[in-house]
Amino acid sequence: MTKNKICDLFLKKWERDLKDHDVIITFKSRKSRDRFIQEKSGKLVILNKYDILPAIKIKQTKAQISDIKNFKGVKRIEEDQILYLSIKELFENWNLIEYKNFQASHEGKGVSLGIIDDGINDEFEYIPKVVPFNKAIPKKKISSNNENENSEMVSHGTLMAGIIGNKCIYNNHFLGIAPQVQIIDIPPTNHDTIIRISNVLHVFDVIIRRRLSLDILLISFTTLESSDGNDVLSRACNKLVKKGITIVCPAGNFGPESHTIGSPAAAKRVITVGALTKSNTIAYYSGRGPTLNGKIKPDFCLLGSKISIPLTREKSIIFSGTSAAAAIAAGMIAILKEINPTLRPKQIKKYLIKSCKLLRYEDMSQGWGTTNLERLFKVLKLSQVESLNYPLLLKISIKYTILLILLLLIIFYFRIIIQIFQV
Repeated sequence: MTKNKICDLFLKKWERDLKDHDVIITFKSRKSRDRFIQEKSGKLVILNKYDILPAIKIKQTKAQISDIKNFKGVKRIEEDQILYLSIKELFENWNLIEYKNFQASHEGKGVSLGIIDDGINDEFEYIPKVVPFNKAIPKKKISSNNENENSEMVSHGTLMAGIIGNKCIYNNHFLGIAPQVQIIDIPPTNHDTIIRISNVLHVFDVIIRRRLSLDILLISFTTLESSDGNDVLSRACNKLVKKGITIVCPAGNFGPESHTIGSPAAAKRVITVGALTKSNTIAYYSGRGPTLNGKIKPDFCLLGSKISIPLTREKSIIFSGTSAAAAIAAGMIAILKEINPTLRPKQIKKYLIKSCKLLRYEDMSQGWGTTNLERLFKVLKLSQVESLNYPLLLKISIKYTILLILLLLIIFYFRIIIQIFQV
């Protein structure tokens, strides 16, 4: 095995220190992986085995690399990196602040959306009820890093669900982007505070093994280190997309420098979303491309700064981060899937990009620019009536029904009067 089969960034880190690392080894095939496990039995401790891609997790020392490098079936050796939530700021606001970028009659009905995050607390009044990923596992205890006692139980995942499916009524309409979507709560672990790539790989294996019906998957995590899109998590995401699941990822909060797109945001087939401020400028923290292999990411940008999420009538949380922009994108995709359930991930990405409007930034910062539901509806060539909300349609129909009844009554009595005069 040559050095280039070891991830370059991992190789540099390995050469700087002597400590052991949790390592993920991917193989050319399951057969190669199983043969490796059989040959190394007793010599290496296999911590986990994965099927989404033929891979294993081991704790590896420098001395062991020379023993592994000669195995022909090994494809790539990389660190089991820590994943970070893409949240930049969090603070409480006791005034209800409503936000929604477009009102639409479509609400994501009949669409399933999984959120890989730190757990969702659906006990708040305005947070939609969610489906647990694994009913056999007790519900994860959710807490916030915010020191304010009143913020307990407000997890990052709760805020994601609050953007997508918020049940607060505003202008006779739910505040959430897609309030009727079915949200599946998928915490990668039920006990660890540190989330690694291996935890998400395990989730992917469960999704495939159970043949879980998922239309959209929002992954709120990203690595600190940049990626070339060929790491094990990115390739696993690409495989899920090929199976028909649209994956949405935040661009991460490690900008404003270039090459700050981590994994899985660097994956070719996922939809990667950067963050805008309310003045339509790229947020300073939003991850920038290109990826380490020169590909343009993010794909586009949406509002991600100082978004207010109402939890109850008295309590809102305002927060910033590319994960907020990714959650808005996931809600928009849910509406697309409701309108046309046959859309494949590649088509969805194409529609979104086609509806984008370029901003005054270089491609590595903005991707294809920004979009919203109104522009997306125009690309889909939906009529203006389809984008009206139901209460307005109801008012219009009642108005014209009353006018029609009045007209019929006038005609009826007019005919009676004419008959009387004729007699």
